[in-house]
Amino acid sequence: MKFLQYLSFVIIILCSSCVNKNKTANDKFNRLETQLQNIDLDVINTIVEDPKFFNQDIHLILLIAEGDCGACINKGFELIAEINNRHNISTYVITSGLNSGYLQLTYSYEKYIYQDNNDLIRKKLQFCYTPILFAINKKNKVQKALVLNTKNLTRKKIKDFSYYFNKN
Repeated sequence: MKFLQYLSFVIIILCSSCVNKNKTANDKFNRLETQLQNIDLDVINTIVEDPKFFNQDIHLILLIAEGDCGACINKGFELIAEINNRHNISTYVITSGLNSGYLQLTYSYEKYIYQDNNDLIRKKLQFCYTPILFAINKKNKVQKALVLNTKNLTRKKIKDFSYYFNKN
């Protein structure tokens, strides 16, 4: 009987520590998304060589790096397709260290995937969890950011991010 009480106590402690870790991680992602707003991503101009890029008011950028989880990348491709279909916004996928052909085949993405071979975006940001979605304006300022970590990604966060495009 004592063993069962002890085991129950240990299980409760372990479960509560997992909840706290997830809450802490979510808080960090939320802070990161807020900190990234209004950062100037002028280095985008050296990576994306598309004349349309400079003529539109808002762009959606999916930044992917080597080592990102497949489910998170998949969610990113799903979201850019959904937002593009709904709002007809230019979307750009930029990868640092991943084979663009592999990404296109794996995620059935038929548009061009830009390579950030010198990791300029992440160097500019200094710290950036990937994959991440950015809404940037014509002046290359980050207007909204969404970290695509499946543990952090709630329907409300996706809705809030998508709502940004309704306003603009």
